[in-house]
Amino acid sequence: MQIKLTATKPQAEFLALDCKFPAFIAGFGTGKSETMCNSAMMDSLEGGSDSLIALYEPTYDLVRLILAPRMEDKLQEWGVRYKYNKSENIIYTSNGQMGDFVLRTLDNPSRIVGYESFRAKIDEIDTLKQDHAAEAWIKIIARNRQVPSTYNKISNKPMNTVSIFSTPEGFRFAYEKWKKNPAEGYQMIQASTMSNPFLPPDYVDTLRASYP
Repeated sequence: MQIKLTATKPQAEFLALDCKFPAFIAGFGTGKSETMCNSAMMDSLEGGSDSLIALYEPTYDLVRLILAPRMEDKLQEWGVRYKYNKSENIIYTSNGQMGDFVLRTLDNPSRIVGYESFRAKIDEIDTLKQDHAAEAWIKIIARNRQVPSTYNKISNKPMNTVSIFSTPEGFRFAYEKWKKNPAEGYQMIQASTMSNPFLPPDYVDTLRASYP
């Protein structure tokens, strides 16, 4: 499968990171959700048909209204056959080169059980309180240990990685982990709204007026 991605400079820099815990901290309109879905798809290609990519949103509504439709659009764009089981919140693919995607929420970390993921993506973790975010982070790392039999190393990434995608929310969980005193394996790419040349001019003008 040959895929051609269109990405801004910060998006491309993030997708090229080969650390264990990459972060994409991006303002409004920077294509954060697009980057998250592209990252999930690329990791699924590396993990192969036996792999499971876990994607997390703060609430079920965000899974249903934003994440699931965006992943379906991306799968269609890539020409991948799939079936979305809404009761399980799992997207099963029918492709010899890609695995499946489990969609979960962060609202109750104790429910992050019962599966192992090859790689994981977390959206908007900084909307949670810091202790809640820390608990979810630990649970997700514990689940992220799958070694797929179909794994085909096509990048320099470690076997299991956990990525976050968040808008700047002040001095919260992401700041503590990736900015203030990052441990080994924690790397961050920051992107401003103006880094996205694909935004409509009216949208950019509105953001400039709202956030001078």
